[in-house]
Formats: sequence, structure tokens, C-alpha cells
Amino acid sequence: MANASFSLRWGRKNGYARRLWDGLRTDHTGYIPSIPHWYTQLIQFSDFTAAATSEELDINVKYPTNAFPSNARIKDMMFHNITDWAGTSITAVTVEIGDTGDPNEGLTAVSTFTGVGAGIITPAYGTKLDGSASDTPPWFEAAYVPTITLRATGANVTALTAGKLRVAILVEPIQALGG
Repeated sequence: MANASFSLRWGRKNGYARRLWDGLRTDHTGYIPSIPHWYTQLIQFSDFTAAATSEELDINVKYPTNAFPSNARIKDMMFHNITDWAGTSITAVTVEIGDTGDPNEGLTAVSTFTGVGAGIITPAYGTKLDGSASDTPPWFEAAYVPTITLRATGANVTALTAGKLRVAILVEPIQALGG
């Protein structure tokens, strides 16, 4: 395939490919977005071991080889309730998603107790992720540490006998160009 040529479509003027090429060609430093993807992790009742009615689980500690990317834009957040949460003497279970600085910025006190059933739980669209005036997606995080906070009523989280969910955060890593 010697001397083969391939056409390159730039798309609209000043589009992503054009900005990327211009930055590489002129050695300008800047930022380009990577492809957004869903960062997902499985959380189970056995992950919570505190002798207390609530526990915050650091997902980066639980999954150190698949830690949340740094310098990323968070675009959406949800979880899939796979198995209802239940346990001895427990009368209610709620889950919050956030980070170490704001443990409920993603979802606040969402019930996952027996009877809720399997399904996707998302923030109320058209409002802030946690219903307050804080972060509205998308927002940039230099060092996001996703957490799951589980709150049980009636007994400690160690009394849980069932419960499984998958956390999903739509993330767009931001990579530096040049140097």
C-alpha cells in the first residue's frame, strides 16, 4: 500500500478534529475532552461493615485498580437497584451518592429498602443533582472521590442480609495537550 492516501473529513468549521489538529500542529498547550463513558461499580450489603447505623464507602478504596479518573467532567449519575436492601430489625435503608467533600451531591436519601424493587434510580432532571443550589451537571472535578453512604433505621448496617446496586457515573476525562 505504498503511497496510499486517505481523505480526512474535518466536519464543521472549528470542530473537535480541527481544534485537535491545530493544537498538535502548532504545539499549543490546551485541553481536549476524551470520550465520555460510564464509570460503574458493584456495591453489596457485605461491603458495609461498620457497627453504626450509617457508613460511607469510598469507591476508590474498594476498587483501587479501577479508581475514578482525575481531571474529569461529571455529566450524570445514577444507580441500578439490583436487589432490595433488607436486614434483621432494619425498617428502612437509604443510599446517597457523592464524594468525600459532599457525600450527597449526586443523590440524596434514596430509599432502597424492601418493596422498592429493581430499577434505575436517577436524580430529578431539571434540578440540581441533589436538589440544592450546588453542582449542576456537567461540572469539572480535579480529584473526585466517589462515595456511597448507606443509612439504616432500626439496626446497624452490619445487620443487613441482602442488598446490591450498581453505581454509574457518566464521566468525561479531560486530557492535557502539549506540555
